[in-house]
Amino acid sequence: MDQLTRVSRLINVFRTATIIYGANSSAWLRTPDLGPVMGGRTPLVFVRENGMDGIRWIQEDLETMLGLPGGHGG
Repeated sequence: MDQLTRVSRLINVFRTATIIYGANSSAWLRTPDLGPVMGGRTPLVFVRENGMDGIRWIQEDLETMLGLPGGHGG
C-alpha cells in the first residue's frame, strides 16, 4: 500500500475513535482489548505487530461499532 492509503486509514481510525470515545480516544489506544482477535493487546500494540492489516482491522472494528457499512458486521 502506498503512503497516502496508510495516512488515509490512520485519519479514519482517529476520526472514528474520536466519535466513539470522545476525549478518551487517546486512552483507548493504550487500553487492553480482551476480545479474541486482540487477545489482551492494546490497539496501538496490535497495529505495531500487524502493520496495515492491523490498521485495517481496527478501522473495520470501529466502523462496526458505529454501524457503518464495510465494518466486520457490514
